Amino acid sequence: METPSQRAEDVRGELSRRRKAALLTIGAMSVLTVALSLIAFFGKNLFRHQSSAAFDLPFKISVLALGIGSVVLRRASYSSMRLKDVAALKGAFGVLRTLWMTTVQVACLGAAISLFGFITTAATADTSYAYRAGLVGLLVLLYHYPTRTSWQRALDRFVTLGPESQKLHPVQPAD
Repeated sequence: METPSQRAEDVRGELSRRRKAALLTIGAMSVLTVALSLIAFFGKNLFRHQSSAAFDLPFKISVLALGIGSVVLRRASYSSMRLKDVAALKGAFGVLRTLWMTTVQVACLGAAISLFGFITTAATADTSYAYRAGLVGLLVLLYHYPTRTSWQRALDRFVTLGPESQKLHPVQPAD
C-alpha cells in the first residue's frame, strides 16, 4: 500500500514531467514562430506580389479571434469548477494532465496564428502579416507560459493527498 508521502513524491515527479513537456512544446512553438518570421524576412523577394487590401480585414479579425480564443480556452480549462471536478474524478494526475493539455492546445493556437500570418505573407508578399502574427503568436505563448508555482498552487488548492502531506511543496519555516 502506498503511503501519502510516496503518493506526494509520485505527484511531484509527474508535475516535473508534465511541466517539462509543456515547456518543450512552448519552446518548439516559439522557435517555429520566430523561424516563420525570419523566413518571411529573408524570402520576401521570392513571394508573388499581390494586392493585400483584400486580406487585411480578414487577417486582423482571424488573428484577434485566435488570440482571444486562446485566452478563453485557458480560462475555461483552468476554471475552479472544472479543476475541482477533474480533481474529484481523476485526482492529482488528472489535474496535471488538464494543465498540460491546455498548455499544449494554447501553444498550438499560438503557432497557428504565426502560421496564418506566414501563409498570408506568402500570398501577398507583404511581410508585415508574418511579423504582426508572429508577435501575437509569441505574446500568446508567453502569456500561457506554465510556471511551476501556478501549477503547484492549482494542485494544492484542488487535490488532497492525505493528512501527512497536504501540500506538494515543503513548508518553509518562518524566520
